[in-house]
Amino acid sequence: FFNNSTNESVRAALVGVNSRLFAVAPASWYCRVTKAFGPLVEKGNPELYQTNYAASINTYETSMWNAALKCLGNTNTILGGKDAYDYLGWGDNPHYFESAGRLLWNGNYYDLPHLMVQHFARAINSNETHAYSILDYFHAHTTHIQDLHTTHFDPSNMSDGACRYCPPTNHIGQDALEPAVMNQTSHHKTQSLFEMYYLLGEERALDAALKGVKWIKTFGTGEVNAFNLNCYARRPAHIFNTLIAGYKYNFDAQNLSKLTSYLTALRTTIGTGGIDKCEPTLDQRWLVGLLTEAMVDAYPITGNPLWISTVKQIVDSSAGTNSNNAYANAFLSSYYNNKTYLGTALTRMSIIGNGLTFGHHEKDYAEKSRSILMAFTYFAIPESLEISAEKFSNPSGMKQLSIHAAPNPFNGTELSVCLNLPSATRVKIKLISPDGRVLNELKLNKMAAGAHRMGLMFKGKNNHALSSGMYVLRLETQDRAVSSNVVYFK
Repeated sequence: FFNNSTNESVRAALVGVNSRLFAVAPASWYCRVTKAFGPLVEKGNPELYQTNYAASINTYETSMWNAALKCLGNTNTILGGKDAYDYLGWGDNPHYFESAGRLLWNGNYYDLPHLMVQHFARAINSNETHAYSILDYFHAHTTHIQDLHTTHFDPSNMSDGACRYCPPTNHIGQDALEPAVMNQTSHHKTQSLFEMYYLLGEERALDAALKGVKWIKTFGTGEVNAFNLNCYARRPAHIFNTLIAGYKYNFDAQNLSKLTSYLTALRTTIGTGGIDKCEPTLDQRWLVGLLTEAMVDAYPITGNPLWISTVKQIVDSSAGTNSNNAYANAFLSSYYNNKTYLGTALTRMSIIGNGLTFGHHEKDYAEKSRSILMAFTYFAIPESLEISAEKFSNPSGMKQLSIHAAPNPFNGTELSVCLNLPSATRVKIKLISPDGRVLNELKLNKMAAGAHRMGLMFKGKNNHALSSGMYVLRLETQDRAVSSNVVYFK
């Protein structure tokens, strides 16, 4: 930060800083290279989009950003803003305010901090002066989830890692019942917890996230089918999101098997017309978008096309026309090469309007706007998204050490491995299972510098069959090592 400064000037400049300093990469690293927070395109870069969509995306991008900034002010058009104790305008209070108040709390509905960290990742190093205020919001509200919304009991307690019913209670405004621990998943959330660990290294957030994953695994398929009666699509959505986030952290194969069993249960529900059996007084169909978002995200790690055909079935149903399925429609357009779905995605984005007119801003924004930022990606010029980690870190074009599989995902018996060597060297290529076991290893005494392509048998010890999941390719030379992920599905 101070390359040409003395130690004394650095100390003088930083003496008043109360927050930690941390380094961040440019937005393109998080968005187009690592996709650390989902498939994203950095903010304010219209040249990356297809010409006929650039103006529309700019309109919706502006609306989404303005809506995020309004969260920073904690204003609420129903209640007229927050009070001196910072309680009003949080959570679900409009539902109860006219009838004696009841609970006034912030539940961070639908994992609003997850949406905010996506905003931050897209706006880093841009001209947006509020980008780091968005980060502060993400940090504060994710801390609320890790400390208050997630329960912390003895590990043997059945509710360890469960969610509370949106604490804390506003005891200053009134006396009210203590928030209860929920025995179902309507408000469960872990995505932002994992993301705070990845971005800021918060170990407590990781601990809370893993508690949440453990708790989610205690549910049977009945919880996935819960919306068969009243269309609570948020329940399976939060289950899927938690299992996906947990699998991406430690490649736990049990998460994949759970996802598969839940998909089977969901398809049974849909087969009986359950996706459209919405309780008329609740009409929860707007939550179907949260469900299809999670299902699209499940496909790359499972490799199972049933996820996508099921998403299509939901989107094409009447329930799918009453929800924010922008991300699902945009993905289907690419998957099936059908531009009709892309037009529908634009229509779904229009539900947020100017981003400022929600009745209860924080809740409605999270509820209606999740996944729209990821939908933008499918309107980009395909070539603009092809920015590899090697190209990003080495724009001058010098040869870098790298390894990857093609195609990826794949379902064959021999993996095609592509590697690049900056100089001649001895090489080891390892295939590593999700639980860290070396399944296959190829040793080459000397390889020339440059690009190479070779086959590696995809099998376990003694030709043992491998399960679907995410595996690791590791390239080791005499002095360096690099890795990449490969998704295998049967």
